[in-house]
Amino acid sequence: MNQSEKIMKLDDELWISDGMDLSVPGRTGTYILTGGTLAVIETGPSPSIPRLKENLQKIGFSIKDIRYIIVTHIHLDHAGGAGLLIQECPDAELIVHPKGARHLADPSKLIKGAKAVYGDDFDELFNPVLPVPEARILSAADGETLSLAAGRTLTFYHTPGHADHHISIHDSLTNGVFTGDTAGIQYVDALQYDRQIFLPSTSPNQFRPEQMLASLDHLTAMKPAAIYFGHFGKTEDLEEVSSQIRYWLPVFVQTAEESAGKENELEHLRAELYKDILGFYKLPPLPDGDPFKYLLQLDLYVCAMGLLDYVKKKQQNN
Repeated sequence: MNQSEKIMKLDDELWISDGMDLSVPGRTGTYILTGGTLAVIETGPSPSIPRLKENLQKIGFSIKDIRYIIVTHIHLDHAGGAGLLIQECPDAELIVHPKGARHLADPSKLIKGAKAVYGDDFDELFNPVLPVPEARILSAADGETLSLAAGRTLTFYHTPGHADHHISIHDSLTNGVFTGDTAGIQYVDALQYDRQIFLPSTSPNQFRPEQMLASLDHLTAMKPAAIYFGHFGKTEDLEEVSSQIRYWLPVFVQTAEESAGKENELEHLRAELYKDILGFYKLPPLPDGDPFKYLLQLDLYVCAMGLLDYVKKKQQNN
């Protein structure tokens, strides 16, 4: 996606709206499915909702036309804007994993968890986080389908690993899968260095590497024509996604095991992973102000929190 574009057509009756999450282009997208019953996949945080409204108008729709709001999981960078969005969509229902439904109806725990991670930046990044009326929430069972138009059926699959409340969605029209964070993150800004980079997202506190690999197996067995990431955009190179995620998962975990208990363990782990990634992809030192550096370091900080949480829980259970 051209970073100057706020909305872009990706496939037949499929658009991506750049929510400018973290005030960075190419970070978090909302997918817009047209050509029948209008649906969106991912809302992004609440500050992204005005951008979605504007981008819908650019392609000839009103926000009031939305019939289904679908979120892959309930982390606030993917679903934090759901409560705000649904207020402006009188006919919309929200579809989420059964384990996520109650937290969107009462987002107090989501807010508390995000504040623990993002601290003083929470208000700027996520406010307001509003409840979704329970009567407008639908839970997606594993394998359940939803017909949006002739030739377009969505199938929902439970894909834990990043979070227990995670779903991925297969679109019959494009033969693509919306993977949220289960298949990792695509760093579109790395393309400026001629690098195609996919990394796992291991944020706290439900990261499970074995489940993530099993979910990846499930997705690759479907042989989709494309993956549509929550962060960010489309790739048709499923083999490269699978290869890189499978390489990095054990590296992330082993490095966390080696870092646990060290002084400033969180920063030590983040720094080690950053060094490993730059070395593996043969990247030059990244300059300050580079969006790729900013996002990578932020993600690795959050990933390090989830990795240390996983390692310590594992040690306690042994």
